[in-house]
Amino acid sequence: MPQIMIDLTDDELAFLRAEAAERGTTAERWAHDVLVASLARRRQIRRSLEGAVQAALVYKATRMHKAALTRGFPALTS
Repeated sequence: MPQIMIDLTDDELAFLRAEAAERGTTAERWAHDVLVASLARRRQIRRSLEGAVQAALVYKATRMHKAALTRGFPALTS
């Protein structure tokens, strides 16, 4: 199984171990779960933001199109 090595200070490692103990798991398992959950959360946020940007662009284009229709289009020449 692939592995990753992370350098932690003594305080960070103590905190990690204490948090894992409170959850009844190992520091390794808890670090894995936190990392995977964080990645999933970032992916969800990124997708939400991408969707919001797309919706805003569609909204802006729709408003611009309606404004242009209200004003009337100038004659198109080739």
